[in-house]
Amino acid sequence: HTIDANGLGTDFLKSCRCPPDAFIQLGLQLAHWRDQGRLVGTYETAMTRLFFHGRTDTIRSATPEALQFVKTFEDPKASPAARLLAFRTAAEAHVAFTWRCMRGEGIDRHLLALYWLAAQAGAVPPLFRDPGFVEAGTYRLSTSQLPGSTHEYHGFAAPPHAYGVCYRLLPHLSSLTVTSRRSMAGHDVTVRD
Repeated sequence: HTIDANGLGTDFLKSCRCPPDAFIQLGLQLAHWRDQGRLVGTYETAMTRLFFHGRTDTIRSATPEALQFVKTFEDPKASPAARLLAFRTAAEAHVAFTWRCMRGEGIDRHLLALYWLAAQAGAVPPLFRDPGFVEAGTYRLSTSQLPGSTHEYHGFAAPPHAYGVCYRLLPHLSSLTVTSRRSMAGHDVTVRD
């Protein structure tokens, strides 16, 4: 399903002192919370082009600050000021984590390299078999922002156990394509108010 939010592009978001990518990611956390009642491991690509042959790392959007934002936003007793403060706090944390990943300070690629080295040596440490570690690496919300300056429809096949969200942020428009597998019972992609 594709959603085009006309008027809700980077120009408007920046005029509100709102980081556009953080706005989308926190909106996705809120949407998932409303749909499934919890936050889940979320993958967002961080480009590490600052480095020679740099590729990617993982921005983890389901942070404690995102959880606090979602809970505050959903609390009918929370004031608009409290909701805004929770949003700004979560957005600042998202931007800071994004920059850390882009500078090579993320954890996912380092851990992946350690895992593969250990697996090749036939000695995988217990950490990599721990249920908490395995769940943390099972992304149930896979997202990717597309660069570009034109509005084209886009998307990608969601992993078997996840929603896929591909999005493009333009000056006057935010466009999101949300996908899921038919095999994900109770996880249909539908638009709700």
